[in-house]
Amino acid sequence: MKERLQCTFYIEAKKRHCGMTRHAANKFCSEHLAKSNHSPTVQVANGLEFKRVPCPVDPKHTVWEHKLAKHVQKCSSLAKPITASWFELDCNSCKVTDNVLKGHPTDEEFVAFVEKLEKIYEVCGFAEIPLEQLTYEKEGLQERFEILKESNQKHVIQQSSMIQHLEQLGALSDSELSFVEFGCGRAELSYYLSKVLQKRNETQKVKTQFLLVDRGNPRMKFDHKMRESGINARRVKVDIKDLIVEKALREEAEQDTSGYFGISKHLCGVATDLTLRCVINSDLAKFRGMTIAMCCRHCCQYDQLLAGSKDYLTELGISRPEFQLMLIKMVSWATSGKESYKKGENTEHFTGRSIQERFEIGLKARRIVDESRLRGLRNHGLVGKLVRYVSFDTSPENCLLIVGPKTG
Repeated sequence: MKERLQCTFYIEAKKRHCGMTRHAANKFCSEHLAKSNHSPTVQVANGLEFKRVPCPVDPKHTVWEHKLAKHVQKCSSLAKPITASWFELDCNSCKVTDNVLKGHPTDEEFVAFVEKLEKIYEVCGFAEIPLEQLTYEKEGLQERFEILKESNQKHVIQQSSMIQHLEQLGALSDSELSFVEFGCGRAELSYYLSKVLQKRNETQKVKTQFLLVDRGNPRMKFDHKMRESGINARRVKVDIKDLIVEKALREEAEQDTSGYFGISKHLCGVATDLTLRCVINSDLAKFRGMTIAMCCRHCCQYDQLLAGSKDYLTELGISRPEFQLMLIKMVSWATSGKESYKKGENTEHFTGRSIQERFEIGLKARRIVDESRLRGLRNHGLVGKLVRYVSFDTSPENCLLIVGPKTG
């Protein structure tokens, strides 16, 4: 059996080496050749050398220069018109008249807003978000825990807690329920949830189905594994802002179900707000609830917040420029500051605050954003709450938004 040569490119963000295969003549895979400091060429068997160049359609990936003309005709990043009934351009998006705010706050203005935020937070008197790290200890996940017992269990710990929260909400007891994973990526959460549901329903026909929603088309998706296991799984490549979810379920589903439950593991910034509006704009008679592990609030956009969220911020005295130019800049302090503090780093900052102080301010800014979302939901008759579904050590993005169905 031929030995598999692994790319040696170190991915700093993931703290590991790339897992793709490479040519024997190179240290890196074809994609990372162009991102390394080495010449972006690879030598093939006949001695010829070919160059990797950025794709003109989407420069985030590279292609072989001699195959460029053919690639651009079929590149997966090409915008393709969607004619499905569940697609309606910007149906979940608010019109943005001037999304780019001109100018930047001065250091003095930023420092003043930090002080203002701390006063607002003190007046609000928020109770601490409860830590409810749960573990699904039944069938479906034990094998994965066992495989990963000597390595990083971060993702399985997160998935296990989310699935147990679904269990407590009663979402796993309805065998005719559909699950919609918003911003699904590779659909790993849906895959392991489907394994759990299959084990629970071995003695009866599994009617549960999954609608996988993502605007991208990542490699190594779990869709085929789900279908091979007999799970009804359909993927729609669409931006959440353009999705009519109940029509997608009706058109893509193989069978009628009693309703749907929304799930998402790490739904970045504005995507969370678009998802909330997507649900609110849907037939709420079919909505059974939702769990969203939120993250990347620095990617939020004021204009895309729910109307109730904007009202909440206005009541607190936080304006659109303050939100967009300062508040969401601070939320990143909650994820980047703590690790620096642990390492003993304490560099000077223009605010005069230490790393530990900035970390705590970041948590406060993050809480304001999430509380605004709860207000927006309540304005539409939906019940929402926040829990820390894993410890900070497992993931700094550890806040789960749990949404209940409409009451009354």
